[in-house]
Amino acid sequence: MPAEDREQVFDDGFTTSDSGTGFGLAIVKAAAEAHGWEPSITESASGGVRFEFADEPPLRLIPGAFTDDRLGTVDIE
Repeated sequence: MPAEDREQVFDDGFTTSDSGTGFGLAIVKAAAEAHGWEPSITESASGGVRFEFADEPPLRLIPGAFTDDRLGTVDIE
């Protein structure tokens, strides 16, 4: 994902596809924020996209689900 798209990727209606609605990541952001998480996007180590969800205080709903006390990550290649 180009760096210039990362600022707006969670916006309602943002899509890079002719057939996309732009609702998918806006819904993800709304759900994350409803749980007190802050979503962000960076580049993964392999060059794909890395979605990060940070929370305060540490989320412990699923033991061992996150790589550290604050950050849950999902790498998509």
